[in-house]
Amino acid sequence: MIALTLLAFVVISLILLAVGFSTLRTLFKNFSPRDARVQEDINAMRKEIEPFVEQLIPLNREELRLFSLNQVNQTLKKNITTTGKGVFTSIYQEPLMAYAYKKYVGNDDALVYVRTTAHEMIYRIKKKEVKVVINKMYFGTIKDGKLFTNSKKQPVAQLSPGNNPLALPVLVGNREVGAISTEQTNKNIQERAFKYINQDIQGEEEKAFLSLAMLELVQKAVNQ
Repeated sequence: MIALTLLAFVVISLILLAVGFSTLRTLFKNFSPRDARVQEDINAMRKEIEPFVEQLIPLNREELRLFSLNQVNQTLKKNITTTGKGVFTSIYQEPLMAYAYKKYVGNDDALVYVRTTAHEMIYRIKKKEVKVVINKMYFGTIKDGKLFTNSKKQPVAQLSPGNNPLALPVLVGNREVGAISTEQTNKNIQERAFKYINQDIQGEEEKAFLSLAMLELVQKAVNQ
């Protein structure tokens, strides 16, 4: 009887030890991960949301104006790391943008992966700076709501809080090209994600707007 009790104690101890080592291994693996680890996570995100991407419709200027705060297929899991994914739709329930999110162990250390039919946008958040890669090319760095590309002295675009608490204007250069809705005021309707979008926004100006706006929408979605 004593032998069986000792055997059971040893087995339980070994199981707890294995669980402890597994938890520690997961913890250290996700604490300030190196570039190779981040690339593995990017590849995993691509694969995870590929079924959503196949259903997206083109995000043209008309659909951009119809872009809503509504999401489908949204999941959010909080454990050692926080992970999430989802699909933003138009006010007519058309899937427009898919995303995946992972927050690593440590403050302000995360990865955001965004897909539209035209763009793959990767945001590496670290030490209050966000490196932005669009379609596998470095696009710029976001710091304090300002997007810098070639020059760190003058931002090409920025979030510019105004007097309206429900809207966050976006400037590209000195021009206000749109405004992001800061909150959903009515949960029972398909509220637009953008208070307004300039009709003539296009090209690099649109890309700069999207790089700020998509990150803002995803971060708000995973921090609710």
